[in-house]
Amino acid sequence: MKKNIGVIFDMDGVIMDNNKYHEKAWKQFCYNYEIELSDEELHSYVYGRIAKDTLDFIFKKDHSPDQINKYVEEKEITYRKEYVKKIKLLDGLSNFLEELKSNNVPMALATSAPHGNIEFAFKYLPIKDYFKFILCASDIIRGKPDPEIYIKAIMKLNLPSKQCIVFEDSLSGVKAAVDAKTQVIGVSTTHKAEEMNGVKLVINDFTQINYAKLLSILI
Repeated sequence: MKKNIGVIFDMDGVIMDNNKYHEKAWKQFCYNYEIELSDEELHSYVYGRIAKDTLDFIFKKDHSPDQINKYVEEKEITYRKEYVKKIKLLDGLSNFLEELKSNNVPMALATSAPHGNIEFAFKYLPIKDYFKFILCASDIIRGKPDPEIYIKAIMKLNLPSKQCIVFEDSLSGVKAAVDAKTQVIGVSTTHKAEEMNGVKLVINDFTQINYAKLLSILI
């Protein structure tokens, strides 16, 4: 009997290997404001998180929505300017998306990124039509590692959480997906396999996964 599954993709570090460009942009942003940001802090408090949480950590205080938007746009302009020269899908993703589509698997995108970065990605990567819906930072109150974004995605897919498979690269994202009771596959663009707790397996890119393997990891 064929199993009904849904697949949820994070964006940064999953559909594309772009976190080093975010890292450069955040470091430039901090330099502009004479703030030091270590690699350890990037891994623990930046990757996978919504911009408000990152900004609160960097400045050690809360900000108004208008100020957050100003800071976010400043940082993201730097990121997009650098990454536009190198933007591409993670290896194997095009074929994997097409295979899921041919097997009638519903797909969603659930990312901590702002809407502008999603539009930027889809301008150069023509995969938007594969996704049944997209959730981003503006759709949630609590960012990863809180499971809110994945709980909302599960509800919209209208499937049991254990039949939903999430692809994640960040530690905060993995925790969010695990706490949402999904099956999680780690993508090792940002962290090493041994750092990812609770994942079913870890892949380097999408040449290492297919539909049959997805079905095999379901409990």
